Amino acid sequence: RRSVGRRGRGPGEFESVVSVDTANGVSGIVNLYDYNLQRVTAVSTDSLVTRGIYVVGTRRLVWRPESVAGLLNGQLLAVNASDSSVAQVIDSTGQLLSHLELLSLEVPPEDSLFLRSAYKARVCGVRGNRAALAFRFTSQLVIVDAESRRDVAARVPHRFGPSFIDLPIIGRRTFKGGAPGVRYAYLNCVATDQAIYALFSGRLIGKYDRASDNAGKFVHRFDWSGRLTASWELDHDAFSLAVTDSMLVTVAEEGVPTLRRTRIPIDHHKGLVSAG
Repeated sequence: RRSVGRRGRGPGEFESVVSVDTANGVSGIVNLYDYNLQRVTAVSTDSLVTRGIYVVGTRRLVWRPESVAGLLNGQLLAVNASDSSVAQVIDSTGQLLSHLELLSLEVPPEDSLFLRSAYKARVCGVRGNRAALAFRFTSQLVIVDAESRRDVAARVPHRFGPSFIDLPIIGRRTFKGGAPGVRYAYLNCVATDQAIYALFSGRLIGKYDRASDNAGKFVHRFDWSGRLTASWELDHDAFSLAVTDSMLVTVAEEGVPTLRRTRIPIDHHKGLVSAG
């Protein structure tokens, strides 16, 4: 067991690492995104030596990213914490190169921060210059090509949009992520070179026990064209997932957070088999 870095704000130091992403196309390198410091640090997994600092937060960035992924050309794709309907492509120094508006998303025409906060997503992973984003409060998964600036909506099996709240006094709508009646969609996701795996909930806030409101029991698998290739039901509530070899590794809440392994069937028509 080895570690890298220490608490702090200097080179090779961290305050709040919220995501780990493989450096696309670079063997043995992972990117650690620090939310508080708004920067990405590239680290060698072999020697655990910091290879370089990719600064995410500069004066040219207007928001704090929720998640960041490395593209094949060394650039980074970043999505906003409160509005992921527009992604940003930045270079290794943190300079903004372009905005990518996800045109395949069904976003209301009103230009309201409160409405756009319903479109919160995380980057599942990257293949070449394409990235997959799964959305938390609307059942949409989008594959965006940072090079061609095009995006494709995946063919998800259960379509629903965000649950907005009408404010008749001021004649507007708003969105509150924790309000009763809001439905969770994709809670977590991960991508490999072959497929995208997304943990789906579909549950309404307030209908279940509070602890399991944001849990999911379904895993949807898509190929990189956006086609749904499998849909499985887990035998437990899960909050996060990863893929390793032929296994799904999920985090379940069973009194304490517990790792569960589930074998991925070769025949996608078959159900999942627990591996402990």
